[in-house]
Amino acid sequence: MTANTIFSRAIASALSRILAGVLLLGFLSSCTSLNNYYRSEDAPEHVKQGKTDFRLAITKALGPPLAPIVRNIKLPFGNLRFSVGLEEHLKETLQPLDFILVRAQPAITRFGITGHFTHVLVWLGTHAEMRYIGSLGLLNARAQRGDIRSDGTIYESAKDAVRLADLSVMINTDEILIMRTAPMSRSRKRQKYELMSAHLGTPFDNSFDFNDKTRLTCIEVVAEVFPEFAIPTRYSTGRFALVPDDLAQLAVSSSSQLRIVEHIVFARGADGAQSFKIQGAKQVRAVLSKPKEKRK
Repeated sequence: MTANTIFSRAIASALSRILAGVLLLGFLSSCTSLNNYYRSEDAPEHVKQGKTDFRLAITKALGPPLAPIVRNIKLPFGNLRFSVGLEEHLKETLQPLDFILVRAQPAITRFGITGHFTHVLVWLGTHAEMRYIGSLGLLNARAQRGDIRSDGTIYESAKDAVRLADLSVMINTDEILIMRTAPMSRSRKRQKYELMSAHLGTPFDNSFDFNDKTRLTCIEVVAEVFPEFAIPTRYSTGRFALVPDDLAQLAVSSSSQLRIVEHIVFARGADGAQSFKIQGAKQVRAVLSKPKEKRK
């Protein structure tokens, strides 16, 4: 076998793996599955009865090996990535336990993703803020060295597991929605940090299966730590799942548990430089998804 033949086969194999990943991207690229979703009571009877839908079986089988391939595909930067002054603005605006919903980067990462917002994160705060709350030691006990950033740390379920990250994962997106809970005592906040710390390292759920409690998506870990939000269960593509947009729906409703702080989108400054503008609840309501009507 010649070197050219070996090289050609290697290229063909790599391309086929990437193609397979793209075809399953709706299952693997973010925290939800395919475009349409329905109320849980509108799920097919076999799913309600606990039987495994063939689509869920496929994702459980192919999700783990294909997820790294899909996520390693190089994509364009998000529109906000180079917005002048955005990082400084976020550091001034964010408070501990703020929730951040983001709309994913352009191109194929949006393919087939349920809802407008595609990922949810929690802002843990700076070293000084977490030390004041009394939560820094809780995280240090479970986190890897260097994971907790002195100038601010994010908590998310992404890639392989529930983990800590820096501000860049929030900025390299197209939209950012910041939401804030009702005031909590320091002891109550410490309880939330303790719960989040306990979930660090939990595997990411490539199947987006709400019934699988051994793995967690981004929105599922929020539901575990904040059960008082009562995020509704939805049905989508053969499985029960949680949808990030439903967290925003709570914030734009009359609920006192969560409120909109600001909705950040891309804009250009007067000099043409890449910048951002801030919107409010009205614009958020206009873009949020809702469950589809049951098909008759």
